[in-house]
Amino acid sequence: MKAQENGESVKAIQLYEQVLDNNPNHFSALFEIADLYWESQKFDKAVDIYTRAFKVNPVRTGDNFARSLLSYGRELLLEKKLEQAAI
Repeated sequence: MKAQENGESVKAIQLYEQVLDNNPNHFSALFEIADLYWESQKFDKAVDIYTRAFKVNPVRTGDNFARSLLSYGRELLLEKKLEQAAI
């Protein structure tokens, strides 16, 4: 079941990327893809998208943005990428 959910997340991410390529200001797609990246544990991408989404709606994205930053920082520390984690 987890593989199926992961496969569907990958497809959804691809579709949202296409939507955002066509319309970078499609905010609902922006919020959805940020959440999908975080749920898929692609924290580097989640941080990038949440950074942008936070500028659009900090109330909606603030908590998840903070979680993605913490998760990405923890991931970098575990991988011993200390210089990158400090940024």
